[in-house]
Amino acid sequence: MSILVQHSGNIDDSWNDLKLFLDRCSPILSAGAGEGWTLDLQSCRYLGPDAAVLVVAMAALGAAKGQHPEVLLPSSPPELSAICKYVGLRHRFANGSRPTGSHPRSETVEISQFYEATSLAERRVVELIARHFPLSDEVEAALGMAVNVVIGNVAYHAESPIGALLAARYLKNKREVRVSVVDI
Repeated sequence: MSILVQHSGNIDDSWNDLKLFLDRCSPILSAGAGEGWTLDLQSCRYLGPDAAVLVVAMAALGAAKGQHPEVLLPSSPPELSAICKYVGLRHRFANGSRPTGSHPRSETVEISQFYEATSLAERRVVELIARHFPLSDEVEAALGMAVNVVIGNVAYHAESPIGALLAARYLKNKREVRVSVVDI
């Protein structure tokens, strides 16, 4: 049996959007070993970094459970297609190349998977923030330690079969950075 879940509209980083998305994906999350499933996002108009990391987490969990996950990504609007490229969704699900460069309006740290805290994830997030907001050395060190602790807590204590997934995005129009760390 194969499960098809279609989602259209925005999946922003608000709790309401994420809860609606997770509720819609409940058949995927409760699927058994060996089941195939498809998450069709081709009609989405926006994917926030939390949503992008959740999509990768669901596919990684599905693969770990012996399922056959498939994710269909949107090709328009062009900004969303670019976000799918730079966050690494195209590379993971549509045979795209690894992202290089940066989206012109939302610099993105590609989704990374960790089984233990590493300075690589910490450094990439702190560098993203420091490129857009002036940080003292003290604040930069404290921020790096905080990111490392969050990743470590997820990777070490959640006992997740997929470890921890991380992505970050600077939203130029809002002048904010969103960091997502997920386990399932």
